[in-house]
Amino acid sequence: MARGRGEGYEEVVKRVIALVLIAAAGASCGGNDADKRVFAQRQAICSGLVAKNETVGQADADFRATGLDVSHGNGSAINCQDFVPPPGSQCPSGTLCEIFYQSSPTDQSSCGTNGCVYACVAYTAGQSSNDVSDATGICGTQFISGQPFLF
Repeated sequence: MARGRGEGYEEVVKRVIALVLIAAAGASCGGNDADKRVFAQRQAICSGLVAKNETVGQADADFRATGLDVSHGNGSAINCQDFVPPPGSQCPSGTLCEIFYQSSPTDQSSCGTNGCVYACVAYTAGQSSNDVSDATGICGTQFISGQPFLF
């Protein structure tokens, strides 16, 4: 009994559709394997800063070890104002300083027309960027992804 074109053809079409859907699922901010690995690594660092009682200097070293150019010297990426402490933080109420550890994926083609970044925002107690040094403790963090550039 000869098979009609529809029986084998439908299976091939189903497999092609499944492959397209799998590929599309991976095409998000940080779509290639290297981007995903670095994204996961930096997200884990960010999530652990408060639990490890890390200082700004230790966080800088952690992120540098992943290849991130940490360039927030002279307050260029430090913003201090009244913030609501992030959930799960140990930050006091009032003025806090936020430090950005921002990355841009290598594979920008998966990010859309405006590009995308992911960032660890670390919070410290302080009134101005002058209050932040390598010895300053980090009291809270937030990990943000898929946003346009933060600074």
